[in-house]
Amino acid sequence: MGAGTACRFKQRVREITSRSRGHRVQTVLSELRRYMVGWLNYFGISHTYKVLLELEEWVRRRVRLYYWKQWKQPRTRRRRLLALGIHPERVKLATRSRKGYWRMSGDSIVQRALTNRWLQEQGVPDMKQQWIAIHYPDQGTV
Repeated sequence: MGAGTACRFKQRVREITSRSRGHRVQTVLSELRRYMVGWLNYFGISHTYKVLLELEEWVRRRVRLYYWKQWKQPRTRRRRLLALGIHPERVKLATRSRKGYWRMSGDSIVQRALTNRWLQEQGVPDMKQQWIAIHYPDQGTV
């Protein structure tokens, strides 16, 4: 397993989730899902589980960044965060923050709103389950 493979993976994910592309979120997630599933089917056997977990965590943060960028206006961010069940006092802190997009994507308020389960429901693939299915194909039939 080479570090170059993970670097190329991250670079391609950056291209797909580029904040300036101007595509709908579902279009981006569909393209991201196709790329990630194909990449994992091709390179998944050579990558360790630990590396895969780090990549998956990074991809989820990148998708959170994309959503945060899409919700550009503070009122849109407020409306979306409230709809996702975040307390109004916490929402105020997040929507008026001057932190950059990447930093906000790692913020606890955004992570609590855009949970891993919610991201999976939106279409972000679960790389852990796919890796397990590749390495331990008999586990699903037990």
